[in-house]
Amino acid sequence: MVKHDGLLKNTYRKLGGKDYWQERLQVARNRYDQHTVTAKAVAEIYAILGDKEQALDWLEKAYQ
Repeated sequence: MVKHDGLLKNTYRKLGGKDYWQERLQVARNRYDQHTVTAKAVAEIYAILGDKEQALDWLEKAYQ
């Protein structure tokens, strides 16, 4: 999703895993709006973050 994913990942790993995934979520949602990321990809990030309700909502979007 991000061109320099390795650099971003290392930076957020230092800050904490949740911060990394929150940033990935922001990027994924923006790219979903641009039609370059699937709803399934957004759902996966919500699942990683433990937000089951949002993950299921995004899986519904993916199914439609």
